[in-house]
Amino acid sequence: MSTRMAAAPLLVLCAVALSSCNESGGPTTADAGPPEAELLPLPENPHLVVSPAAVVFGGYRTLKVFKSPLRVVNTGGQDLVLSHLEWSGNDCFGLEVGPKAYGGGDVPWGVVEFEEAIVVEPLSFAEFVVTFEPPYFGTFAARLTLYSDDPELGEGVEVMVWGGESVPVIGADPAVIAFGALKPGESDTLTTMIFNLGFAPLAIYKIFCQQDRSDCFTLDLDPWFLTPTSEDPLEVPIGGAFLVHVTYAPEEPSRGSETGSPVSDFATIVIHSGDPNVPTFKIPVSGSCAAR
Repeated sequence: MSTRMAAAPLLVLCAVALSSCNESGGPTTADAGPPEAELLPLPENPHLVVSPAAVVFGGYRTLKVFKSPLRVVNTGGQDLVLSHLEWSGNDCFGLEVGPKAYGGGDVPWGVVEFEEAIVVEPLSFAEFVVTFEPPYFGTFAARLTLYSDDPELGEGVEVMVWGGESVPVIGADPAVIAFGALKPGESDTLTTMIFNLGFAPLAIYKIFCQQDRSDCFTLDLDPWFLTPTSEDPLEVPIGGAFLVHVTYAPEEPSRGSETGSPVSDFATIVIHSGDPNVPTFKIPVSGSCAAR
C-alpha cells in the first residue's frame, strides 16, 4: 500500500532575457520584448528536496504543542517514494504526516517505517508538520532524516530541528577537571570553557572555587574580563563563551588513605548565573599530590 500525495505542481522555468545591444554596447529598448521562458529538462530519476532545510522554534511555553510546516518536494521526473524516517536527539519533536504522528512523546522514536509508503509525483510537493512539545524550559535539538528512492541520496536528507526558550542556558567544556599526580611545590593549569547555549544573554554574577584545602586550587578568568559581581555581572552573548583557568599547586602531599597511598584533593568551581534552570552551576575539580 502507498499514499499518493500531489499538491499544486511546481513549474521549473528558466528565464532568458532577450535584449539587443546598440553599437556602443548598451541595451536598446525599442526592440526589447518580454522575457521568454523555456522548460528545463527534468532529471530522469526522482529527486528529494526539503524546505526549509532547518526548523527553528523560538520562545515558547512548556506543556504546549507548537507546529511548523515542512515541505517535501520532488524536483525529478519520476514518482518519489518516501519509505521511512529517523529521529535522533531530544524526543520532544515529532513529524505529522496527515493524521499519523512519527516521533515525539510516547510514539516511536529512532528509525520508523511509514505505515504506507508516501508517493510524491514529479514536480509536486507534500506538506508535513514538525511538532515541538517542550517538557520544561531549556534548549532542545534533534535531527530528522527522511529516506526515499532518490538514487543520489542513499543516506537520506537531514533536517535539523531546534527549539529553545528565550532564556540563557549555561554549559561547560570540559564539565569535569582532573589533574594528574603532582609533587609538592609543582603546579599545573587546566582550562575550561563556559558558554551560553540559550537564546538570551547569560549573566555571570559570581565565580569561586569551593575546596577542601584553600591553598591547592586557584581560578583566573581571561585577562580582559573583570571579576563578575551581582552589581556588575559578566554578560555572555548568545553563542558566546569565556575561559576559566584553574591552577593546582599543592604545597604538601594529599591526605593519605589507610594503605598510605595519596587520596585526591577535591574542589568545585561554583558559578552563579542568570540561567533560570541552573542558577548555581558546578564543575568538579580533582588532583593528587604524592610525597617526594
